[in-house]
Amino acid sequence: MFAVEDVYIAELMVENCLLIGDETNCSCSTGFVWSNLVCANFNCCRETACEQNVSNITPLCIAKVPVFINGSILLNGITWDATQTTTLQTTFEELNAFEYLNVTGQRLLDAIVDFEAVVNAIFPTAVLQALIDNLEAALGVVFQINTEGMVGIEAPEIPVCYMSTPVLKCLFEEATDVAGWNLSTQAGHFELATGSVVKLDYDCATEDFMSCVIVTLQNLTGIWSGE
Repeated sequence: MFAVEDVYIAELMVENCLLIGDETNCSCSTGFVWSNLVCANFNCCRETACEQNVSNITPLCIAKVPVFINGSILLNGITWDATQTTTLQTTFEELNAFEYLNVTGQRLLDAIVDFEAVVNAIFPTAVLQALIDNLEAALGVVFQINTEGMVGIEAPEIPVCYMSTPVLKCLFEEATDVAGWNLSTQAGHFELATGSVVKLDYDCATEDFMSCVIVTLQNLTGIWSGE
């Protein structure tokens, strides 16, 4: 049997599969990577052709979205060397669309190791948590992790005017127990709560984004400048 299957979205080819007998060769177009479903079940997790029979998986390919992972490792008295770095690298390579991991240095008398990693797909947080749990057990260390790119933000694209009422929306694909907005200024870091200026709306979740918080800032003044 010989078959070629192409999938187009708005005239852009997203994926291509070539089926010859029992052999399969599928690939994602430039700007797309294998979906988390394909990575988890067929071990096709890189931007290379997949020789598994994945042509019936939906979604097969997803748009590349850079996710930045910044981590600190509390060593608990152990000495960090090339062996631990290799273990860290190999473990993070299990993430879908993994791009790179760098150990950026040690601090506090070598008691803490800092690292950064980048993947090109939004992944379930449970996947990262499982990797961290395994690393902590294997290495006898404690991880602190921050991610950037997992959450979608809808906000005005230009500076807002004095006494205007901008609306910002935070979207996340997974359901969460707690979600909210914070403001960082030179004076400190603050969690926003409904009041005379702030109005929070949690009733905006959808099937695609199961966690959502909208913040409306009413009659905005310069005191609210920050990030």
